[in-house]
Amino acid sequence: MIAPTVHRSELTELRDRMRSFTEERDWDKFHSPKNLATALSIEASELLEPFSMAQFRRKGRIGAGKRGANMSRNG
Repeated sequence: MIAPTVHRSELTELRDRMRSFTEERDWDKFHSPKNLATALSIEASELLEPFSMAQFRRKGRIGAGKRGANMSRNG
């Protein structure tokens, strides 16, 4: 696939629009390195959750009625 050509002026305009968006909402106070890292970690965990549950589905541990509900106690 051929990547579309993006001109520097388009990227600059996008960056400026994003800055204006966050400034209008006073979001800078929430964008500390710690808060951004925490948010990124949470989002990544949510994206990985279906993959981690898939291994249990294949083994018949999830969706198997009461046995599946007791998965954490029975291993």
